[in-house]
Amino acid sequence: MKTRFLTNSAGAGVHHSGNWVQSDAELGGNLNRQWSFMSGIDAMWPGVAWMQAIGVVRSDGSDARLLLHHYDLNPIYFADPFAQPSPDGKVVIFNSNMGGSGRYDLFVAEVPLR
Repeated sequence: MKTRFLTNSAGAGVHHSGNWVQSDAELGGNLNRQWSFMSGIDAMWPGVAWMQAIGVVRSDGSDARLLLHHYDLNPIYFADPFAQPSPDGKVVIFNSNMGGSGRYDLFVAEVPLR
């Protein structure tokens, strides 16, 4: 099951992020049902399933969901969106130059309940 989670990343082209303030993270909880946020970089990595996208996926690899496209066109490390969820998982923040605008801004997106 863990390998399905890793195949969603296709290597270094995707940044994974999560938090441990999830009900399933408690002792005895089903750790495979936790969420991980994924943010993919530009087309520099052709095998990446999350190109210019931010999404969530269960840690067992199931239930992958696209949240948004970040439109960051600069494929260098400092331009990666580095999506981070809030502790309650209701919003995600990310970095983007929105199509090469010349500056980077921090954006906040609401995460749907379903």
